[in-house]
Amino acid sequence: GQTSANSNQAHSTATTVTTSVDNQNLANNTAAIKAAYIDFTAMISFLQIPSSAYANLNMLVFAFADTDVDSIKPAYANEIQQVLKAQTSGTINLLSLGGEAAKTSNFQLGNVDQIVNHIVNQISNFNQQYSVNGRKIDGVDLDLENGISADVIDALAQKFKQHNLIVSAAP
Repeated sequence: GQTSANSNQAHSTATTVTTSVDNQNLANNTAAIKAAYIDFTAMISFLQIPSSAYANLNMLVFAFADTDVDSIKPAYANEIQQVLKAQTSGTINLLSLGGEAAKTSNFQLGNVDQIVNHIVNQISNFNQQYSVNGRKIDGVDLDLENGISADVIDALAQKFKQHNLIVSAAP
């Protein structure tokens, strides 16, 4: 099952999705993805999340990347680094693109290479400067809505995979 908790105070969404390795024995399955989503624009709320909350996660999505630049804003990079310090090893960290406010005009097939180059540079620059004990940004989350074409989403996913990044996307 899936549960979501939204907080006006925290402006983040925590989601737990149970995955089944054995469909016949779902009730006894202990494998679970414990994921959270942090919106950079909720900076004050972000600071209210206790660092101990990150220790129980195995996936974290940081939103939203600016697709027009090669570096994550220093304030956001510092936020991410603080979370990395509080995480357990093995947590998958993703940088999210898009969101509800993403403009369809920015996500066109002709822009795919430029977007990928900027995001790959952001991740590479971040990982070189801010990683903590091997904890880093591992990939991208394509949160592309509002009429952004499947062709664009597929092209982005394929290009990011060519850079050995983990890619997630919601249908």
